[in-house]
Amino acid sequence: MKDRFVKELGNQFAILSQLGRGAFSKVYECINIHTHKLVAVKIMRKYKLTAKQLCFAEQESHILQKLNHPNIIKLYGVYSTESFLVIEMECLKEKSLAELIKKKSLTEEESSIIMQTIFKAVYYMHKSHIIHRDLKPENLIFASKDLSSLKIADFGLSTEFELGEKLDTQVGTIIYMSPEQINCKKYSETADIWSCGMIMYYLLTNTHPIYVSGDNLDRFKVKLNGARWDFTNNVSDMARDLFLRCVKSNPIERYSAALALNHPWINHCSNRIPMTHLEEVRLHQDKLKIKMLCITGIFLTNIAIKSNIVQKISLNTPNELPPEKAPPTRTRNNLTSLHIPRRKPKSNSNTLKISSDNSSLLVCDLPKGNSITKSMGNLRFTGNNFYKGIHLCPINKKKSPKSAGRLNFV
Repeated sequence: MKDRFVKELGNQFAILSQLGRGAFSKVYECINIHTHKLVAVKIMRKYKLTAKQLCFAEQESHILQKLNHPNIIKLYGVYSTESFLVIEMECLKEKSLAELIKKKSLTEEESSIIMQTIFKAVYYMHKSHIIHRDLKPENLIFASKDLSSLKIADFGLSTEFELGEKLDTQVGTIIYMSPEQINCKKYSETADIWSCGMIMYYLLTNTHPIYVSGDNLDRFKVKLNGARWDFTNNVSDMARDLFLRCVKSNPIERYSAALALNHPWINHCSNRIPMTHLEEVRLHQDKLKIKMLCITGIFLTNIAIKSNIVQKISLNTPNELPPEKAPPTRTRNNLTSLHIPRRKPKSNSNTLKISSDNSSLLVCDLPKGNSITKSMGNLRFTGNNFYKGIHLCPINKKKSPKSAGRLNFV
């Protein structure tokens, strides 16, 4: 294969060693003879590829040509010969994240740096309308010893998407796939965020949150649908909060890469946990509900206060109520008769129920020993609790106040 590959490409690459192999490809460490650069060359035999696999291979090269980010592997060139499809990429000789996790336990601070690097690359991908669909520790490779040099590689299953578009192709690594992918439902770029959550848990605990060696697909699905996320005591509350926001079973409630980058566990300059759009909408609705409840409470309180006052006035104590059959009103020279209960109350104030010929009603309290002046319609009266009854004459507004009416006390 090597000889044929070198021959068909016209001695463009000098193969040094094999870096790895995939389901239908091999990756070699090479020297580009023309540029003298150390590169990684991914070689795929065309005759071994199905039409679908060939489509994915061409799609990978097309997507990598669009992307240019320090945390995404760089593409240098794509070549097609009679027998091979060749992708020339940046050569990453350091360990993968999976190898690093197996070798050592990471501190929470180191895990935060790695997750920040991943979220930066994912944010850039999603902003460029690319979904990776196969994010996992094996596809994350360091360019150097620096933790922030981590790069996303292997875009063989990635695809482009339009804003708001839902995909339904079931591809990826099962234990890092989102519930909507595993259950063959439509999904969006938030599927990558779920994968980030799984990677984050792996960094914090050195184990997968659900999968146990030996689990088959059916058992894994059952465990996934009833997942309970357990942490060791040394994981901080902020780390747990970010993880739980990345693995919401409802994709609409799930974090985006942009929100994750502003989370206090990632961005130490921030002390505020950003909310998703759905959380903001719900918060706004809750505030409106509280406002309406306050307004309703105030309105009902006012009604209750007024009703209580009327009830106290209209349904006074038995000693202060007028007789059930009030005496008929008397008309003296066109005067309106006003009836006041004869019994003098024991309290410091009197409650007066005043009626007129046209069935109008005026209620007032008369403090003991004090007089009060009230107007009702075209009537004016003055009285106090020293008198058993009051008779008023209609007021003639054209006359002077002195001749406006006559006041008789009974």
